[in-house]
Amino acid sequence: MAAAGFNFRRLLRKMKAEVIFFFFQIQKILNPKPSLAPKLILTAYTPSLKVSC
Repeated sequence: MAAAGFNFRRLLRKMKAEVIFFFFQIQKILNPKPSLAPKLILTAYTPSLKVSC
């Protein structure tokens, strides 16, 4: 029974990876252009390096 459980868990992990990969591929097809949101977040929260004396 332990071996069957081990093999079943391994099978589920493989299926999970394939399903996630499939959804990312669908997302690429439906939204081919990358979003600008990550760039805006990075520029909005970048601290200023100017030091005032």
